[in-house]
Amino acid sequence: MAVQSFAYVTNEGDDAVSVIRISDNTVVDTILDVGEEPVGVAITPPKPPKIRITNKVMTAIIVDKGYN
Repeated sequence: MAVQSFAYVTNEGDDAVSVIRISDNTVVDTILDVGEEPVGVAITPPKPPKIRITNKVMTAIIVDKGYN
């Protein structure tokens, strides 16, 4: 199985984060309920990776989506 790479892009107006497959620039998922106006994304090391999202209200959301 080939490893796929993804980009995580905050959508401040929609209060969401888009998951984009880099190989073909396709949005493969949208993470909802990430708080008001998300502005930053960080990924922890794999096994399993966790997505940390910050927003303008200074809260942090941690999501475990299992993406590489």
